[in-house]
Amino acid sequence: AIDGVTGEKGLTGYAVFATSYIATVLATYGRADPSFLKELVHRHPRLIEMFRFYIDVWCGQRYYPHIGDCAGFATPDPGYVAVAFTQHPGIGPSMYTFLQQLTEITADPVFTQVLYKANDSKTSGLPYDMFAVNPEKFQQRVASLIEKNGVAPKAISVNKTEWHLAILKDGAAEKQRALWLDYDSGGYHSHSDGLNIGLFAFGLDLLPDFGYPPVQFGGWGAPRARWYTMTAAHNTVVVDGRNQINLAKSYPERSGFKGLPAGKTSMWGNGNTVRIVRAEAPNVYDIARYERTVAMADVSDKEFYVFDIFRVKGGNDHARMTYSGFGSVTTEGLNMSSAPEYGYDTQLRNFRTDTAPNPGWSADWKIEDRYSQRLPGENVHLRLTDLTQAAEASLAEAWISAGRGDDGEWIPGVMTRRRTDKGELHSDFVGIIQPYLDHPFITSSHRLPSPAGSVAAEIRLQDGRRDNWMATDSSSVNHTINIGEDLQFKGDFAFVRRGADGKLLALAIHDGGTLRVGGWEFEFVSKAGFIEIVIEDGGAALSSGSRNSVVKIKHDGRAVRLRVRK
Repeated sequence: AIDGVTGEKGLTGYAVFATSYIATVLATYGRADPSFLKELVHRHPRLIEMFRFYIDVWCGQRYYPHIGDCAGFATPDPGYVAVAFTQHPGIGPSMYTFLQQLTEITADPVFTQVLYKANDSKTSGLPYDMFAVNPEKFQQRVASLIEKNGVAPKAISVNKTEWHLAILKDGAAEKQRALWLDYDSGGYHSHSDGLNIGLFAFGLDLLPDFGYPPVQFGGWGAPRARWYTMTAAHNTVVVDGRNQINLAKSYPERSGFKGLPAGKTSMWGNGNTVRIVRAEAPNVYDIARYERTVAMADVSDKEFYVFDIFRVKGGNDHARMTYSGFGSVTTEGLNMSSAPEYGYDTQLRNFRTDTAPNPGWSADWKIEDRYSQRLPGENVHLRLTDLTQAAEASLAEAWISAGRGDDGEWIPGVMTRRRTDKGELHSDFVGIIQPYLDHPFITSSHRLPSPAGSVAAEIRLQDGRRDNWMATDSSSVNHTINIGEDLQFKGDFAFVRRGADGKLLALAIHDGGTLRVGGWEFEFVSKAGFIEIVIEDGGAALSSGSRNSVVKIKHDGRAVRLRVRK
């Protein structure tokens, strides 16, 4: 019913029970009638989505987003969870056989790639099926498909609009990274986590969800178990200290999935340099605006950063929470002193606050590789650079439990907070999230002047390249953003990258508009979706989006034909 699955939360736990049991039933019937599974998929093609879902949302074949009641803090997920693999099924059906049947029915090799990984990336022993007619032929077929298609599915960005989960992916093998955005609140086994984000890079979970509530500390109603489900325990914004609405838990007669406060995506782009998603979910708080835009910008084949805009209108206290993994944190640009705790029954302590920092301060986590996912001696960092204006900055400690045998521990967290006692508050939180090894590759970042309600920022990279981000208020897209004398944008959202010599390298625009930069002029059809263009060989080439979207391009006053990049 929900993107091929049940819609249950607890993505790696409760949510997979149905898929696992259904796979066993289908494989059992398929043994009695060889044509059964193919006919069933023909009648109900959405059935394939049930097993494809857990391939699409698997990041680097190493992590799943821990959404709702599932998993532990920052723990890896090295196995495909939608079926229960065993090498000793007895007279029961083999999930290795079942997944290979899905490949043969759909001509999609991803199911073979998954079963191959589940067998320790080898063919020997397959398919562990007492009823297999020709195991040798099965192994040869798997080997052939792996040789042709590789050992792992390609990193493809996905937006599960019914489950309300968007994942931006890029890179291959050890360089793969993924940024996810959860845009609903509520449902069975859910948390109040609307517009929560997570990030996987360098083999680690760098923005982890806290995981399954620690019910060993007094049951589901105990403060520490409730803490895990609270909005303040997630990488999102808390309004007035309240938890987001969770209809499934508040109103039993409306429990399930149709009653949960669900958001929607209003921007989606999957380019070669920039990948972006924007989601709106004001109903999780019943306020006028609750909207987050997150973008991944590639810097090299292994380096990237995240540009984050979180807009909130309603209430009078907005607090954006940021938690990374195990480790320590240092700050720059802050003058902090002891401050009152946040309160609201959260498990937070030891607050130190700068009540009036200049935008551009940063917090840098040195990540502890608790689960030995990296080579010894490698230093993984996550740096948050905050460009939010007129905001307080706090460093605090958040309680978590990393295992059932411990008493818990405290990890560092950062809170960016805006408050007013003069009516409704309107906040634009702006942040840059930079994962890196040893040394950061961003040398500077700052906000630029822009019309009210708009955001303009510039990021300078170590090799001299400059990135500009421009976002107007969606209710006032007629605003024009001017950056210096040679960059002008009128529209919804744009990204521009220039080289150390100032020449245009790439741009991305959402929903049309006009852009003028360094002698180039671009005019787009309005509401044209996402378009990415690269400048190469003295011309402009479309790398993502529809060619029909562009109506006019000029360089130094001369018309330029748009090529389609190969």
